[in-house]
Amino acid sequence: MTITPTQMTAISSQLAVDLSSQSTDRLIELCLLHRAAPDALPSFVVALETEIQRRFTSAEIASNDVMFSVLQNFLNQFASPVPYFQLKMIQMAATVNRDIWFQNNADLFATSINDVDVMTWLITQPDILDKCLNNSFGLTMLAQSTTASTAILTHDPAVTLWKQATNLWSIWPNHTAGMTVLAKSSELMSYVAASSTAMTAVIASSTAMTAVIASSTAMTAVAASSTAMTAVAASSTAMIAVAASSTALSKIVVSTPARNALMTNNAILQSVRQQIRSTITTNWVMQRSVSGVMDVNTPASAVNPSVANPPGFVLASLGFFAGASNGKTEAAHPNGIIAATGGTSPSPNNLSQFDVISFNGVIFTARSNHGAVYAQLWSPN
Repeated sequence: MTITPTQMTAISSQLAVDLSSQSTDRLIELCLLHRAAPDALPSFVVALETEIQRRFTSAEIASNDVMFSVLQNFLNQFASPVPYFQLKMIQMAATVNRDIWFQNNADLFATSINDVDVMTWLITQPDILDKCLNNSFGLTMLAQSTTASTAILTHDPAVTLWKQATNLWSIWPNHTAGMTVLAKSSELMSYVAASSTAMTAVIASSTAMTAVIASSTAMTAVAASSTAMTAVAASSTAMIAVAASSTALSKIVVSTPARNALMTNNAILQSVRQQIRSTITTNWVMQRSVSGVMDVNTPASAVNPSVANPPGFVLASLGFFAGASNGKTEAAHPNGIIAATGGTSPSPNNLSQFDVISFNGVIFTARSNHGAVYAQLWSPN
């Protein structure tokens, strides 16, 4: 039941008395009154602490330890944010319009959920937690707190409620704290990667993509998922972010779903080839550097086997034999999709003309007159 303004005024008047003039029994009664209406006079807690320190000398504690214990326990409870937060959460749960409650109590809620003890209590209150998660203001503040996000995402019953939150994927991906905690969990990232709804939201958020790409755990889960990688590979924005991350690329080159997704979206893959080249040539190891020429419709026998392994990216210049200016060379991804066809360089022996990027296992074939190719294979180690 809500305490009326008149009642609050009366309670405040009772609590505002000089505590040094009150009996110990009366102090206990005033503590109960404060616990019933902590908003009536918040300064009562400070006054109570001062009085306990004044009244209970060493000698007084020795002769009256029970009363000291009772009052000190009250003070400990009042000093902890948990009891007050409990009271406010009960009020929130009972209110008709929770949007108004969360806006009016935003500072209190945001501050409280950064306390480990508060969150330890909240995650064990499914009815109240569910109401917080299913309110856009409440969910936003939880996603903005590392303490709150960690508590929720490491507690199985709370995770179940979190997954069912109505606006989860329109809110959570936009907040660094929540996404950073999420990206640490292989299990939860596998759940996210398997959901087209979740992955669409993650890809649409630079905040979420930054957190995912920076995490080896998260990228392992994403790279292993056809659903996730299909979404990533189809997005130019996401692929630009991926192309700049050695961590992300290292997970992709060893994952069949990830490689297939990028090869299927070849236009986007080729559009970020310069960014990928910059990333891997800075962080990875060049395993092969090889060139070769071939007759029309003949695979590059000197090149293809050399770039078949280990797992990595192949960077290539497609050209023609110097004595056959009409030569054309085709690069086919390991899955058979054509990556590029070109013939701009005579007998290339470097990447000054960088025509195509693919994966180990790429097949180079002459498609007109005498073709030529220069290729490098780069792997994470």
